[in-house]
Amino acid sequence: MRHLIMINFLFVQMLVISLAFTPIDAQAQSKENKALQIKIQRIEDNVSEIRRDQLNYKIEKDLLKETFSSNYQTINIVLAIVLGIFSIIGFLGIRDIGALRKEFVSELERLNGLRKDFQIKATRIGEEQEKVKAEYIEIIKTNEEQNKRIKILELQEKISSLIKSNNYRRALEYSAVALDLSPDDPVLLEQKAICLWRTNDLAGAAAIYTKMFNIDPAETGNLTNLLEVLLISNRIAEYEPLVKKHAQQLEVRPDAAYLISYFEALKYYQLDELAKMKSAVKETLERCSPGTSKRLEWNFSDVNRYLANKPEDEKKALLLLLINVLQGKADRDDTLKKLSASH
Repeated sequence: MRHLIMINFLFVQMLVISLAFTPIDAQAQSKENKALQIKIQRIEDNVSEIRRDQLNYKIEKDLLKETFSSNYQTINIVLAIVLGIFSIIGFLGIRDIGALRKEFVSELERLNGLRKDFQIKATRIGEEQEKVKAEYIEIIKTNEEQNKRIKILELQEKISSLIKSNNYRRALEYSAVALDLSPDDPVLLEQKAICLWRTNDLAGAAAIYTKMFNIDPAETGNLTNLLEVLLISNRIAEYEPLVKKHAQQLEVRPDAAYLISYFEALKYYQLDELAKMKSAVKETLERCSPGTSKRLEWNFSDVNRYLANKPEDEKKALLLLLINVLQGKADRDDTLKKLSASH
């Protein structure tokens, strides 16, 4: 602004100097003077206006400075208050965070303890579950075995009833079902052997008795049944080595002497050796005590059924005499007399 005033002032001075040295006439000079005065007046007006604007600018500047200074102080105060508030909040926040951290650590430790307790309890529960599961499985197995055993007993009774009613074919059908449940059951095997024997399947019966003897060699009944079926089947070549091999086992029976005598008489019958048969029967009868007491605990129904289909001859009559004495159905002295009369 000051530079502009100085330029205008210098311009006026130069204009006055140029007019003073310029040779013009009076009238022209008068006009020029008026025009110059008008210009000078305009310039002065402009200068006045510039000075006024300068003054207004200064006033406005001072006002702005005062306003800015006041606002600056206010802003500083506000900022100080805000910073103070933030400082207080921050301090409290730090304390709260520290407290929260301690609480979190404490809670975490408590949770770890609960987790360990839970793991211990879960392990115990798992062990108890396994124990209960094992007991449950054992109970199921026991129930299954009991149910199976009950079913087998029911089938045994049914087969026995069918055997008593001589319905051997039907009994064999039930035997097949029962043996599927318990292949080595001794009662079922013996029932099947009886059914096979009485349906004239002597080879099948011998196979069953052989299986029973192999399962339980200590059971003398299995051996004696096998020996008898071999004799009735006329399988002497198998009978002789077997009876010699297990002679000591047979001698355990209290009636062993009578049983062996019966087997030997049946063997000679099959070999058609009448003389040897008579000698064996006589020795057996002489060993017997007088009277009609039972000498041998044996079921002769199968051999009687076998002999029923054989022709009537001296061998058959002799064997039947021996069987009657051993069963206690005939007197020992009367039988010896009959034997002596037949010579």
